[in-house]
Amino acid sequence: MERLPSGRREGLIVESFDDELLLYDSDSARAHSLNRVAAAVWELSDGVRDAKELANAAGVTEDDVWRALSQLEERNLLDGDLPRRMSGPEYSRRQAVRRMGLIGASAAFAAPLVKSIVVPTAAEAGASCVPPDGTCGDFVPSSGGCETENHLPCCPQSPPVACTANDSNQCVCQTSTF
Repeated sequence: MERLPSGRREGLIVESFDDELLLYDSDSARAHSLNRVAAAVWELSDGVRDAKELANAAGVTEDDVWRALSQLEERNLLDGDLPRRMSGPEYSRRQAVRRMGLIGASAAFAAPLVKSIVVPTAAEAGASCVPPDGTCGDFVPSSGGCETENHLPCCPQSPPVACTANDSNQCVCQTSTF
């Protein structure tokens, strides 16, 4: 019995949605959608169970468990590494089709268990202004001020905010002192 790493919980925001589990990784600014199989494997991975126990608890095959674990490991959603014999690339589609013995298995096998996207910043998502404490300019050492020409303006607030240099010489939207 070879113990497997537990599902990482730190730095993640977890939401359940229908048959999926949505994980937002605040460390990498990536969002991950786990289908039913991957969600069950991630939730049941406690660092104590082996692949057979995970498969029995999740109601899936051991191959499903290893495939889910491989995809979870690739996305840094496990606390630790998979055992060496199972780390690295997943088994080939040809091997999977041979194991399953189904004509349409290659199409089913190609579907990922975990889908991931990079979550854009507000500016990248098309925001029209920078929120308080957000970066709004480039610090210009010679003047001690901020160059805001290629940046979005600070969002209107009450009290007003302006793009000014903070103690760390970063230009951020902060409450005006005038």
